[in-house]
Amino acid sequence: MRPLVRYALSVVAVGLAGNALRLARVGQPEGGATPSMVACTVKLHESVWASGSSHSGGDYTVAYRSDGTYVELAEHYSDPRKPVIDESIYYSSGLRVHLDRFMERKSSLMRMPSDNRSRLRDSRTDCVRSARDEVVAREAIGGVRTVKVKREVGGAILTSWFAPDYNCAELKAELLGMDGERNEKVLSEFRAGEPDPGLFDVPGRFAEVPPSVLFEMTAGSEAALRADIKYNASRPK
Repeated sequence: MRPLVRYALSVVAVGLAGNALRLARVGQPEGGATPSMVACTVKLHESVWASGSSHSGGDYTVAYRSDGTYVELAEHYSDPRKPVIDESIYYSSGLRVHLDRFMERKSSLMRMPSDNRSRLRDSRTDCVRSARDEVVAREAIGGVRTVKVKREVGGAILTSWFAPDYNCAELKAELLGMDGERNEKVLSEFRAGEPDPGLFDVPGRFAEVPPSVLFEMTAGSEAALRADIKYNASRPK
């Protein structure tokens, strides 16, 4: 199965007491309405170091519109015969479209209209999402202020730099595995303002397929069956 990659810098130390207080409030941001979505585009380039050598891991784009719609795009070219160009568009109407632009396929779901901003990390909690998150510093990347957050993921250490003024978008990330392998995503482009409309276009020629086909899941597997049942129950009318 080829998973959809959801997955796209002055230091001020943060005191442990202050951090503990923030963690205690995870999921319970201080008063006020959920912040509105700020229009911007973030592009990251990934490099991978393993077994004494390095290679490009791919390019990631996240673009937010002020109307609450956003898109996540991942591009990998490790196999030139079949590059991976995965994209997910979350419209403020509730429509979600997952695309494979290389294979020209898409899979669409309709959910209840919702505030997509609430699906993202919250600047009111320093972009902290769970008790595993630890704020360790504050830094500026490309002139944009960020919060440096460290957490453990399956035995590996993941450090991310989130921009609280821009939907807590990730502007940098480092993953250090137990085997010494290291992945790093660095900012290649940041642009404030409404993103390129082309990122949200879904060509009419793209074939509509269930998730099991789009993501090349093992036919008949439990994961494939669950994904397709959910898909068939949420097809746009």
